[in-house]
Amino acid sequence: MPERPSLFRVIVVAALVVSLSCTGGAVSAAAPTDPVPQQSFQSIGTAPDAAFSSYRSEYSVVLPVSPGITPTRISGTTQLPPGVVGGYIDVYDGERLLSRTSVPNVPSTGISLPLVGVEVENNAIDITLRAFLSVAGICQFDSQTPFRLVDLGVSYQGRPAVPTTVADFLPPILDVLDVFVPQAPSPAEGSAAVELAAAVVARYGTATVDIRVRALQAGREEPTSDFAPTERHIVIREDAEPGLHLESGRFGPYLILGGIGQQLLAQTALLTSQLEQIALTSSAIAGPSGPAPELTPRATTLADLGVGDLDVVAESRPTVSFGVDQTRLGRPAKNVRVELRGSYTPPPEGSGGRLAVRVGDTVTDSWPTDRSGNFDRWLTIPDRLLERYTQVSVTVERGDDNGGCGQGQRTSLSLDSSSPLTFDNADPPLPPGLGSIPQSLQPRISLGWSVGDFADVARGVEIVSGLQRMTSVPLGIDVLPFPDAKSSGQGTILIDARGDEAQDLPLPVRADGDTVTVTGDGAPNTLTLQPQLRFGALQVYRDGARTILVATSNGASNQLDALVTWLGSGADRWPQLSGDAVIKVAGREPLSVTAPPAPEDTSAKWSPGRVVAVAAAVVAVAVIGLSVAWLLRRRSRRTP
Repeated sequence: MPERPSLFRVIVVAALVVSLSCTGGAVSAAAPTDPVPQQSFQSIGTAPDAAFSSYRSEYSVVLPVSPGITPTRISGTTQLPPGVVGGYIDVYDGERLLSRTSVPNVPSTGISLPLVGVEVENNAIDITLRAFLSVAGICQFDSQTPFRLVDLGVSYQGRPAVPTTVADFLPPILDVLDVFVPQAPSPAEGSAAVELAAAVVARYGTATVDIRVRALQAGREEPTSDFAPTERHIVIREDAEPGLHLESGRFGPYLILGGIGQQLLAQTALLTSQLEQIALTSSAIAGPSGPAPELTPRATTLADLGVGDLDVVAESRPTVSFGVDQTRLGRPAKNVRVELRGSYTPPPEGSGGRLAVRVGDTVTDSWPTDRSGNFDRWLTIPDRLLERYTQVSVTVERGDDNGGCGQGQRTSLSLDSSSPLTFDNADPPLPPGLGSIPQSLQPRISLGWSVGDFADVARGVEIVSGLQRMTSVPLGIDVLPFPDAKSSGQGTILIDARGDEAQDLPLPVRADGDTVTVTGDGAPNTLTLQPQLRFGALQVYRDGARTILVATSNGASNQLDALVTWLGSGADRWPQLSGDAVIKVAGREPLSVTAPPAPEDTSAKWSPGRVVAVAAAVVAVAVIGLSVAWLLRRRSRRTP
């Protein structure tokens, strides 16, 4: 990706999407045995789009299947690149052809790929889509503009099996998990809900399971609402019999987690540690990468980070890509170096062949190809390009790559997953602020809430679920009293919905009455605003060598709740967080704020105009809702 400029940014985040959930007035109640609705690839943890980079190429995918149902078809939308005038797509189950579907000669249209006869093994199907495209005239397949199938989804027939034992309670396809706790949960019940949410999100990996906290009705010991076949209910109660029990309720089976105090926490720990045994396994669900907490050694391999051997064959610009995921390293990293080892088909002499390495969109290294067809070269990822997840690609390029379709040399490229990777700890993290979470909070995280009521438990579950979705490494969560969490010495999440306990914290943006305080790496600066501004915020600051994530407001807990809900309503919203704080005011879009660093001359005071810029941005969002972006020059915090 391009190098980020050294700029002071106040960015208005994308338009607010309101997520509505239907709580009553439905035409008919849902039931656990209802047919499973069409599932988007994204919701079941698979990439929503498939790319075919040449006129003869294929795409393999593994999809989950719950007991009792059978996949019938894959649906999506075609996107034809220039020069392609149609073709067809074959669907294979192993070497067995399931269906052949024409690709119309239109730029974009819907397509349905039948799956009749596909075999289900280990609660999943493993299929390959093979594209055979027709071309007109002289053309070239550019890897940047391949043939695509987008917005993919899979349809099923049949009725899902109802769980009869604890072992098959959680199905391979899970859209929603409702966690029921008493209206006034105890500390143990709140802690159990948070730990359970983190474990379930980790278990289902990239699938977008929505974890909701719901209150048991007064005098009731079981859920009193219906649920769909891809939903499950778990009840957490200290007054229930210790252990894990499957019950038959009025609306369907539900699970009870019981025990008093430490007994309940022990049962929760047992449940989360054995989630593989109580969740129905599927080869389509990757699951967590290891136990929590897990701290990766400073020297590891790509395979240890979840990258397998990479192989590709193409007629033009074969490319292999992998990601360096700081959350898999278990800490913020800098000075990241990878020994790239692999092989390729040597291009003809005089063709101008070269191997090019890109970090994001930036070419960081290149060298000529040779007749050996092998490469072994160290890559140093510039610190300025490091993100939470940094994409690295290797491409074989040719200067004479301009032939007609099907006339180029088929070139192979492979990368060995045993390639070593080394790094150093980054303090402060790279990137800083919200871009450093959750890796700067790992390996274990303290969580403290100022009140600990039902609303705080729901906030804790939402925040921990959002953080867990950004990593395949299970997060170790220790729920502590608020003062103990503040002084725990490890990465910490503090939830203070009204802001009373956060007054003494060095937050980037604070409000006390009508006074707004903006703090960068230099001295704090204040500005008086009238009328008083109410906002909810997620903010990050460093306390020595640890990171503190604070969920708070200045007396507007409803705005904090709106912000957390907004973040959870889009799959890409938590991963796209950046800056030192994200702020939400009533009726307006969230605002991401990066506080300025100390000036070059540390004796100089921060310009009042820059304080006004931050405050004015917040006021503009609160009062007139205009899209605001001030870009002021500042010294970069990062060292190239």
